Amino acid sequence: MRSQRLTPDCANHSVTCLGVARLLAVLVLTLLLWIAVWMSGIDATVAGELAARLDPIRKPHGAPDAKNSPLHPLKHGLQPRLAFVIVPIIGFANAGVALGGVGAGRLMMPLPAGVAAGLFISRQVGVRGAVLGATKPGRASRPRWASWGQPYDAAPSCGIGFTMSLFKGGLAFAYPMSVDEVKIGALAGSIL
Repeated sequence: MRSQRLTPDCANHSVTCLGVARLLAVLVLTLLLWIAVWMSGIDATVAGELAARLDPIRKPHGAPDAKNSPLHPLKHGLQPRLAFVIVPIIGFANAGVALGGVGAGRLMMPLPAGVAAGLFISRQVGVRGAVLGATKPGRASRPRWASWGQPYDAAPSCGIGFTMSLFKGGLAFAYPMSVDEVKIGALAGSIL
């Protein structure tokens, strides 16, 4: 790790201007930041957000290039594992609901069915309706390369996700039984 004097154009990118360009240095600094934030009593996810904002991207000839970041190979190497293994495990672990004895009868109860429908059906209706509402009156035009089916295809990935559904359900309902039903509905809607 090398350092150099900060210049005026480096004021907003101090980590980059300090020349932190080695993966090990970035990981050690991130770990120290996480420990400091956690020990301060602030939620440690704040450290992750701060560390992501300080990803040192070196700027050759004034143009930003993420491939020059020391974290670039690490991010791309971890992406499949994070997206398909770690994030789902964390989501299910945070859900904290026992799935033993959950059958079709419990899924069809009003609260779980409503949450599942809200996650699944409302996305398609909302996205498709917004696209039609913008294009039919002439406020917007559909790109030539896009089909009318593409908004429907993209709709399931729009809106709030599994963990935010759990968070909002936990705030909306006080009884543990209701919160469990919200969790089951959010899980069912996310699987759909």
